[in-house]
Amino acid sequence: MTIQEKITYSNESPSKAIHLWKEGVFWVAYEQSAYQVWKMKQYKATKKFIKAAGMDVVSIGFPHVGTFADALQAPDETQSTHRVISIDTPFVYEDFIQWKTNVPLKTTPAVSPTPANVEILRAASLREKIQNFDLSNATPMECMNFLAAIKKELARTEP
Repeated sequence: MTIQEKITYSNESPSKAIHLWKEGVFWVAYEQSAYQVWKMKQYKATKKFIKAAGMDVVSIGFPHVGTFADALQAPDETQSTHRVISIDTPFVYEDFIQWKTNVPLKTTPAVSPTPANVEILRAASLREKIQNFDLSNATPMECMNFLAAIKKELARTEP
């Protein structure tokens, strides 16, 4: 089932049902179902831009449905990856929108170069230069100039 279909299910009659989807070892609620789970359990919500859905999507995941065991409908074979929890709580769409707006958008953090990463990249670059230098076809003067350039680069990069 696509993410768009899951969102559609999750947004149907939010005051009557919560839709949970089995994804790996987690059960996940999306959008309005996630809001209902949050109201009941205060689990941490995650908001990501989902390209396939073309929008920011809020979800809440947790490892098992035991948390909602008393509210679960009797499962059958067709509900192995999708469970519906019947509820009867007030749902105000404007409150959902406000809640969704306040959930921070999760972005992929940019990797900042740490001193250790810079040193590893520098060492790899020097190693590659040395390995690619054709010693067997170089004159003694070319070898001396190459070594002087490597030495100069090492001196420039030291603290």
